[in-house]
Amino acid sequence: MTELLAAQVCARLVPQSSWPQAARRLSGFSLPSGPPRERDRIRAQRATAFEIKIQTLAARQGIWRPAVQWQGLERIEAALRAGKGVVLWMVNTDFDSSVGKWGCHRAGLAVHHLSRPEHGFSGSRFGLRFLNPIRTQVEDRWLAGRIRVEGKATGAMRNARQVLAEGGIVSIKTGDFEGTGMTEVPHEGRVLRVGAGAPGLCHLLGSALFAVTVSRISGQNFQIDVGSPIEVDRTLDRRAATVRCAQALARRIATLNQVQPGVWRGVYARMNVSAGGPESN
Repeated sequence: MTELLAAQVCARLVPQSSWPQAARRLSGFSLPSGPPRERDRIRAQRATAFEIKIQTLAARQGIWRPAVQWQGLERIEAALRAGKGVVLWMVNTDFDSSVGKWGCHRAGLAVHHLSRPEHGFSGSRFGLRFLNPIRTQVEDRWLAGRIRVEGKATGAMRNARQVLAEGGIVSIKTGDFEGTGMTEVPHEGRVLRVGAGAPGLCHLLGSALFAVTVSRISGQNFQIDVGSPIEVDRTLDRRAATVRCAQALARRIATLNQVQPGVWRGVYARMNVSAGGPESN
């Protein structure tokens, strides 16, 4: 609650171009002891989380309208004309959730987002009931619908299939398995773990699959990049097709890490890769 109050003050009094600096200053207190690099990583995570709070509270008051540049929007528009639906596979970055939803809304894309109850500010009971709705209510203004995953994902995936069958758009984060299983592939000497839900839906329905990346240009100016469609080979069984999609995603993340180091915020399943091939479960 203290952080939300501080974020409210920043949203009102601090110029939007200075939010990143304010968030970094206010997130530097009570850092755990440890190597400087680890402390910097933790501070950066805290700063991002705090800035998202500022953005959310400012948007709630109608005073946050970030500038968004698109690269590749025409690819989504072309896929929609095919009528088989589009899945946006949102690459884990600092602002994929807030800016991604806002940018899609401003571009006229009616997106249904697959979401967990834990999305927001807290995973505690109090947070789930009182804090997270502060964020989701703001984001819901920018969505055509929120597909909520409660317990098993069967019902949520059925709803996602319905949206795609009607030619609509579903967004799913690359790191979220939502009860649909995980896929692991080698990536830069480690093992990348991604959710199987997005490619699985495309394999079933023939929908187009796009990896989408959100990055900051400066201040509250952002860019959304849409790569060429990730091929989903429907001649393969679903598991094999999903692994291939995950491998394609890993190559794009490797390129992102080279061009824009530090933008990707995904996770690895483990540090060491065996000599064997990719795994999936």
